[in-house]
Amino acid sequence: MTGAAPLQIVPLQDHSPSPASLHALASELSQYLCVPAVILAPMVAPRNAWFDQRLSSNMIVDWLVERFDVSDGLWTLALTEADLLAPGRDFVFGEATLGGAWAVVSSARLGDGQGSGDLLQERLFKESLHEIGHLAGLGHCTRRGCVMCRSSSAAAVDMKSKEFCGNCVSAFFQSARS
Repeated sequence: MTGAAPLQIVPLQDHSPSPASLHALASELSQYLCVPAVILAPMVAPRNAWFDQRLSSNMIVDWLVERFDVSDGLWTLALTEADLLAPGRDFVFGEATLGGAWAVVSSARLGDGQGSGDLLQERLFKESLHEIGHLAGLGHCTRRGCVMCRSSSAAAVDMKSKEFCGNCVSAFFQSARS
């Protein structure tokens, strides 16, 4: 797969996945998307993004927009182990600017009491790729196995493939070229 923007991964300090998990994710995303994926130094999330031990996904994405210029041609993916919330939703696995360059993903609920090691890493990859799909302008897919299918639980993430379906991969390439 080609056509994606190079990716920079920003761990959120004091709440980021382990270095081994970050490196494994960067490697897998780089290989799948055929683009470089670099891990930046950890950054501290802004204090005003915290609400009762959870981070506002909206505020984190806005914060990324302020810090990372889109003109560099890079996509920015922040990663955290802190729980994310969004307006009208108890939690989200992630959020992205549709057709933009900034996204955040949390592994907090991807463990779901049972996920660790390889299973947690696979879920983190799927949700990261899902948010990257939004960066390329893709909406949610109705095909249950597609990585762009909406997920409301870790079990739903497990039902998804680690790839875009045929329609979504075509749309991904079409969007990335324009």
